[in-house]
Amino acid sequence: SRLRTNAWYNDYKHTTEQFTYNLTSIFNISERSNLLVGAEYYDISAIDKVYQSEFRGRHTIDYDSLSFFAQYELDTDFANFTVGGRYEDHSYAGGSFVPRVGITKTWDKLHVKALYSMAFRTPQISLISLGNYTIEPEETTSYEIEVGYRFNDKVSLTANLFYATIEDILIFDYSGAGEAYCNWDEVTNYGLETELRVNDDWGSLMLAYSIYQNETNDVPAMVTPDDDLLMGAPAHKFSFNGTYNITDALTANLNGAWISERYAPSKRGGMIERFNSDLLANAYLQYRKDN
Repeated sequence: SRLRTNAWYNDYKHTTEQFTYNLTSIFNISERSNLLVGAEYYDISAIDKVYQSEFRGRHTIDYDSLSFFAQYELDTDFANFTVGGRYEDHSYAGGSFVPRVGITKTWDKLHVKALYSMAFRTPQISLISLGNYTIEPEETTSYEIEVGYRFNDKVSLTANLFYATIEDILIFDYSGAGEAYCNWDEVTNYGLETELRVNDDWGSLMLAYSIYQNETNDVPAMVTPDDDLLMGAPAHKFSFNGTYNITDALTANLNGAWISERYAPSKRGGMIERFNSDLLANAYLQYRKDN
């Protein structure tokens, strides 16, 4: 596949082009187990069309990445197991390996899922071109436990408890003289996500609530006056989405979200400012007549 974009970075016009090649195969080992294996390669390049000198002194830059991944799934009478991993070698940022292990168990109306996983974020070409630092992949390690219950065919409730650590976090450093994307140390947080869904003849309703608390923050640019909050992140979020079938052809929808207070840099010389809670709501009508 091919992706071509035009973008402005630091007021300079850049054209970016990416070619991606991938191959994935699935082997059914038995009626209860299968193995997925694959590989992916992409090459990305950018051209500075205006000043011809902004990519670390060059008018073009080019990076590529090669990755291999595999996943094994096994269904047993006790539970379902998933084990997998992915290795990626980035020509600029280096190599990164991330494993994934999951266990799920379902009963009549109840299901439980336990998940350990790692993920990485390879720096985009814009981050590499703007920075004056050596950039490494950002790695996230997370532990999750999800419990869900289906009361009947119309109502279900799920809750997900998580604990996550981000190492070598990639952020935009606005505190120094250079102002660029670079790696920082570690951020750790935990929280709970809940979701209630209702589907009926009259329409549907989704209510979700999430809470998170910060535990460790070794990134000076993300420190706020409240130790429990990271820069720009609220501790509480409530979202909703409801649809009512007025007639077979006419429906009404109301959706939105409420987020609690948070801290972010202000326009006044990089000072940290406290922002109050916000509510965003959208409402619309839809008329659709089938031929």
